[in-house]
Amino acid sequence: MQPFNLCLLPLLLLQAASPLLAKRTLPTGNLIVAYVDNCNNDGQEALSEARAGVNVLIWSFISDLAIDNNGKPQIHFDLDPDCIAQVAQTLREERLQTTHLVSIGGWNAPHPNTTLTGGEWWNLWTTWNRDFIARPRLNFSGFDGIDWDLEGNNAVASEWNHFTQPCLDLMGTMSATAHQEGFLVTLVPPESYFDVMTSDYDRALNHSYPEPWHPEFQYHGHNVYTYLLAKYTLDIFDLVDIQLYESYSHATYYINQRGQSPSHYLVEWVTNVTTGWMVNFENDPLSGLKNQMVQVDPKKLIVGFSFGNNGNGRTVFIWPKDVAAAWAQLGDTNAPRGVMFWNANLDQQHVMNGTLDPGYTLAGGFNSFLHVRDSDEAVY
Repeated sequence: MQPFNLCLLPLLLLQAASPLLAKRTLPTGNLIVAYVDNCNNDGQEALSEARAGVNVLIWSFISDLAIDNNGKPQIHFDLDPDCIAQVAQTLREERLQTTHLVSIGGWNAPHPNTTLTGGEWWNLWTTWNRDFIARPRLNFSGFDGIDWDLEGNNAVASEWNHFTQPCLDLMGTMSATAHQEGFLVTLVPPESYFDVMTSDYDRALNHSYPEPWHPEFQYHGHNVYTYLLAKYTLDIFDLVDIQLYESYSHATYYINQRGQSPSHYLVEWVTNVTTGWMVNFENDPLSGLKNQMVQVDPKKLIVGFSFGNNGNGRTVFIWPKDVAAAWAQLGDTNAPRGVMFWNANLDQQHVMNGTLDPGYTLAGGFNSFLHVRDSDEAVY
C-alpha cells in the first residue's frame, strides 16, 4: 500500500477544517489491550481476540511521519482500512464495545520528521483518518486516537537510538492537540523509558542496566517518556501502557533470575509507579524542567505482558493467574485499569513461553478475572 501523501499548501485550510466529532472514549470498566499487526483472513485474529476479552485494539503501525523529496508530508501505514472497518462493524453488530487506536512507531521505525509542528502533524493525521481510514458505508469513522510507540533501533549507532528534544515536544504538542479535539492518546513506553528504579534522565536509548546480568545489552533508556508527563501533564494522556516485557528488563531479572514471586513483584512495581518517583530532568538542560516526581494514576495505568521468548528468559512471561493474584492484593482502588500484550497474532498461536497450550489465550486468561466480556461472550 502506498503512503498517504498530504500537500503542504492547503495546511491552513486543513487546520480550519479539523473535524468536529463527538469525543472518542474508552470502554467503561477494566481494559484488555492488544496490538494487531495484520488484518489477514478478514481480520479473524482481531475478531477472535475481541470475542475472548480484548476491548482495545491497537492497529500497528504508522511506521513513519515523513516529508518526501518533493516536500510533501507522508503517513506510512500498510494495513487494509477496509478490513479494519469491517472488523469494527462486526464487533458493533455483536455488541462488543471496542476502541480502535493506531500506533505510531515500533522498534526500528524512524522517529517523526520535526519540520512540522505537532499541531500541524495532528491536522494532517485527522485528514488522513477521515479521508483514508474512515469508511462511512461501514459506519466506521476512523481510529479513535493514537498510541505512541517510538522506540530504538537494532543498530546501536543509529540516530533512532536517541530522542531529540524537538521529537519529544512534537509528541507532546501533537498529543495535546489530539486531546483538545476529543481523541484518545496513549503511551506505551518500554520499562526502561519509564523506569521506577532510577532517577536518571536523558534522551539516549543505548544504556545497559545496572543488574549483573547481560551488561552487553545496550538498548535501555533513562526515563525518556516521563518527560511527556512532566511537561505536558498526565491529563492529556488517557493511558500509560508500560512494557514489562522489554528485553532483559528489571522484571525479567527479578522474576526469572532472582526467583521473586511474579505477583509480589507486580504489587511492588505498581505501587512504585502509582505513588511516584523522582526524575532528575536537570541532568538534561534542554528539557527545561526541574527535578520532580512522576506518577501515574492507577486508573490510567496499563501493564504490558508478552508470551516470553521461547523459554530462553530474555523477556518475562507471567501467567494471568499471577496477575490476578497481584490485582487482588492491590484492591479496587490501587489496581491498574488493565493489561496489554503484544500481540493478537501470537495469542492466536497459543504458545506460552515456548510451550504450545492449545486453546489457551492471554485474552481469555485476563478476561477470567477482569471480566471485560460476559462469560457467554468470551471465547478462550
